[in-house]
Amino acid sequence: MNQKTLGFIGGGRIVRIILEGWRRAGKMPGNIVVSDCNAEALAKLQSQFPSIKAVNDKAVAAAQDIVFLAVHPPVMAETASALKGSLKPTTIVVSLAPKFTIARLSELMGGFTRLARVIPNAPPSATSVTTPCHSPKSWPPPTRKRFWACWNR
Repeated sequence: MNQKTLGFIGGGRIVRIILEGWRRAGKMPGNIVVSDCNAEALAKLQSQFPSIKAVNDKAVAAAQDIVFLAVHPPVMAETASALKGSLKPTTIVVSLAPKFTIARLSELMGGFTRLARVIPNAPPSATSVTTPCHSPKSWPPPTRKRFWACWNR
């Protein structure tokens, strides 16, 4: 698989856990952009993971090949709606938030269909994440392979 760019919208706890898992496994992707509206959270993430690009612009993170929506459910609708014009047609969007179905996310994103849901389950002292995943069987095989490659590091 060629090196895909990854974007995270939201830079909180679950993003830190995922990045730490990749780092500990020696499988940290090379091109990661993390966006968060909290400058302090971004600074903390940047200090922990110097190789990432930390920005306060969702559109920059949304312009990557695989985009993770890592925001809390109360702001998910607003965040998903704001991405409509920023996503490439080939982007895969992965929601890490509960409560929002793929159908609802697609509706919020103007009919965008390259969506998956991953619901991480990380206890408070987690150094690893259990991730039940859903990716539509309607995706073509190369798309499914790109999605699963992120998790099979």
